[in-house]
Amino acid sequence: MENYFWRQDLISFQNQPLDFFVLSEAEKNHILTKKGFHNQITYAILLKYFESEKHFPDRAIELLPYAYERLVDQLDIYVSFEELKWPTERTLIRFRESIRGFLGYREMTQNDKTDLSSWLSKNILPQVPDEEELFEAAEFFCRHHKIELFSKNEMKRLLVKTSNVFEQNILNGIAQSLSN
Repeated sequence: MENYFWRQDLISFQNQPLDFFVLSEAEKNHILTKKGFHNQITYAILLKYFESEKHFPDRAIELLPYAYERLVDQLDIYVSFEELKWPTERTLIRFRESIRGFLGYREMTQNDKTDLSSWLSKNILPQVPDEEELFEAAEFFCRHHKIELFSKNEMKRLLVKTSNVFEQNILNGIAQSLSN
């Protein structure tokens, strides 16, 4: 399941039209506040990926060749792809925080997970969606509330738990009405 969704995200990102990779002046100015060419291009790639997918890539290094060629010219960066260095984890954490702030998103909290589960139980699960529809509904909720999507594994665990609780509530309701 996880690999399927990762490939779908990568395909989605790679299938963006070329104009998607055009940086606005605000984006360009924001990116250029990062020190060094390596940081600027990495930040630009993460920014565009997040704009497309609403989460950060698990394996961002695989995205570089595709995104690099579309962004490097706009930033007047003269570092070849082979020379590009991926930043440290600490730098990536700072970049993620900065990108979320720049785009008005935030990380998911425990309250958000509770709200998502309640919303799914009330609005989506009664319609008996398949697994893909349930994922899409959860992604819709997160995008609507400007919450960063969490990992596919975490999302799957939350959706399975929510579905199990929903089904258990139905069974409890049936058992209760039969005993009356």
